[in-house]
Amino acid sequence: MPELIAKTKLFESAEVTRFAYNWALNKQKLNWIRLCERERISYGEGVKYINSRVSFDGLNWWISVGIEY
Repeated sequence: MPELIAKTKLFESAEVTRFAYNWALNKQKLNWIRLCERERISYGEGVKYINSRVSFDGLNWWISVGIEY
């Protein structure tokens, strides 16, 4: 019988909270994000990030994140 292999989803593998708010785990490829408004993206216990996307329109980089409380 074949074994089922679980696929990891983007938001599970990226773990936005780690590279966005922790200096020790920040890596060169996953750099800090500068926002136009302060504290616009919520963080803390009980916050879950889903469907994170990064896109480039030729001039600016855009990030979109779904947040569940």
